[in-house]
Amino acid sequence: MLLDERDRAEIYQILTQRFGPERAGRLMAVLPTTSWDDLVTKEHLDHQMALLRADMQTLEQRVIAEFRHEWRTSLLAIVSTAMVVAGAFVAAGRLA
Repeated sequence: MLLDERDRAEIYQILTQRFGPERAGRLMAVLPTTSWDDLVTKEHLDHQMALLRADMQTLEQRVIAEFRHEWRTSLLAIVSTAMVVAGAFVAAGRLA
């Protein structure tokens, strides 16, 4: 149940009559200003953190796999280029 300002004022007035303004203020300070349904439990946060960690692990694995693929592709291109250049030097040496 969400309390509006009128409800909170009424509760504060009742608490003030019963306990005095200082204690009423302390009690009102611990009364949530939002619905109880909007509050989060430690268990809920733990569950959400576990889901987030799993998502991050999946993303990390995908990034690593992509990096390895790009690295292999680049290495293959460099080695192929080096072999072509070496072959060209060998051929030029035989022609000279």
